[in-house]
Amino acid sequence: MKIRLSRVLCLAAGLLLTTSALYAGDEKPYNIKDGKVDIYTHVGWKVFNMNCYGCHGVDAVATST
Repeated sequence: MKIRLSRVLCLAAGLLLTTSALYAGDEKPYNIKDGKVDIYTHVGWKVFNMNCYGCHGVDAVATST
């Protein structure tokens, strides 16, 4: 069950980022204020690093493991 939840979270985060980028046009899908990213970008980064990074790597592509 925990693995399934992780996959769902990764998929949701990916869809959210992709959708945001498509509708943003030339705008970046994140905001930086006082040298820090917005909370949604930070949470997405944490979710990716906790659940997806191990298999997908830094560039979010599959690894040979």
